[in-house]
Amino acid sequence: MRAQNKEAYNWYFGNNAAINFETPNLSPQNITGSQMDQIEGCACISTPNGRLLFYTNGQEVWDSTNNIMPNGSGLDGHQSACQSGVIVPLPGNSNLFYIFTVTEDIGYPGVCYSVVDMTLNNGLGDISPSIKNQVLIGPSEEKVTAVKASNNMDYWVVTHTWNSSNFYAYKIDEDGLHETPVISTTGLYHAGVAGLTHSSMKFSPDGTKLAIVVRQENSIELFDFNNGQVSNPVLFPSLSSTNPYGIEFSPLGDKLYVSAYGGSAKVFQFDISSRDSSIMVNTCIEIANSSSTFIGALQTAPDGKIYVARRNSAYLGLINFPEKDGLLCNYIDNGHHLGNATPNPQSQFGLPTFIQSYFYNPGFTHTNNCYLDTTLFSVIETAGVDSSLWDFGDPTSGSLNLGNGFEVSHIYSNPGIYTVALTNYSGGMAGTKNQTIEIFALPYPNLGPDIELCNNENMTLYPGAFAHYFWSTGAQASSISISSGGSYSVTVQNIHLCENSDTVFVLDLPAPTNIPIIYHD
Repeated sequence: MRAQNKEAYNWYFGNNAAINFETPNLSPQNITGSQMDQIEGCACISTPNGRLLFYTNGQEVWDSTNNIMPNGSGLDGHQSACQSGVIVPLPGNSNLFYIFTVTEDIGYPGVCYSVVDMTLNNGLGDISPSIKNQVLIGPSEEKVTAVKASNNMDYWVVTHTWNSSNFYAYKIDEDGLHETPVISTTGLYHAGVAGLTHSSMKFSPDGTKLAIVVRQENSIELFDFNNGQVSNPVLFPSLSSTNPYGIEFSPLGDKLYVSAYGGSAKVFQFDISSRDSSIMVNTCIEIANSSSTFIGALQTAPDGKIYVARRNSAYLGLINFPEKDGLLCNYIDNGHHLGNATPNPQSQFGLPTFIQSYFYNPGFTHTNNCYLDTTLFSVIETAGVDSSLWDFGDPTSGSLNLGNGFEVSHIYSNPGIYTVALTNYSGGMAGTKNQTIEIFALPYPNLGPDIELCNNENMTLYPGAFAHYFWSTGAQASSISISSGGSYSVTVQNIHLCENSDTVFVLDLPAPTNIPIIYHD
């Protein structure tokens, strides 16, 4: 376990835009000073404790003081490449980093790499003069992605070549980059005119899945990934006349999101939790129709949310709850404002490309999300963990806001959104995982005051509008009709399956008695 895991805490992208995720309970904080002006892909890297090292648009490399490194110009990426670059550290060496670049369209020379040595330039880093723009493979597409290997030390960098069905996977271990790739021939044949390469490819954070946008089909493919091998393609239905561009997995890998900008700017969600291809391909839901003319990259962030690039906008779109079904994922078009610095920061098509493992945050599971429930939490991975400390994000609960152990519980003070922090300790090192949860309000059925029912008259009982109804009579309709006395109760559920009950007592009044009228003289 690493102590911090904050390599993706600083994002530099678009027109002088930059944000930082250091404070987990707040929105990302805007950063000033970025010198990058980039239409599409870019990449950043920070130290494990969150200090910026450098950022790149695939052509220039800026150090942490926002100056171009002395040898940091002339890389073979491109301003208009969807995933212009990705940065991968050399395992076991905190000073050496590979930058993999791809150029635009049908890319020549192809996928290249350069090495940044942080011991150069007085510790601010520079491109090694002897390892710059080394060609790996071409012609390439605008796609490159990276993930940690299953041993949690090495890395895989994967690309797809044009006029082929080939994935090329390159391994990086403590001995460096292995230039002999693992080649997987699988899935659709990628070919056609220039422009059909404008799209992205991503690993799931746990490294078991690989998804790619296939523009000539206006669709996506999903694959298994294991030790460099790409296999078991699943082709999803065409997204009609849209132009799919960005792709991203939810942090736990159960949802897959795709952005598209043809006709109108949209985001689609696929539920891939079943891992059954016949089910997955039929789960497409449109979760966003942006006010922007164009939207682009999708990128998971350290806060567990997915951010959406909106071209020429001072705002990023935001998917608040990526693991939730359909519209419950809560897309916000004006999700994060990039600030009012000079020059004015704006989003374009791109967001930084990272090693996707930085967002593998299984952390914990939780159940019972309804107000007044006892919410149960459980650490997912306990191997090698000595102890776990919890902050439930509910300071009004006082000392009950903290917990210890692999399985804990908490009763939240109010409905609302809370950021739960789990800190695992192992061998004197601490790693914190933050996850946002929502405690849902209860439904409140109202059957009114007790009722007097006269002479077997009919009356309708209606508790209000809810998702589900369970009456003491066995009925499950929104209302029931009664004609006799007794106790009637209903349990209702809202869309989150939170439930509450109400009861009404009905008293039967006897029918009026005919009393003879007696006349007296």
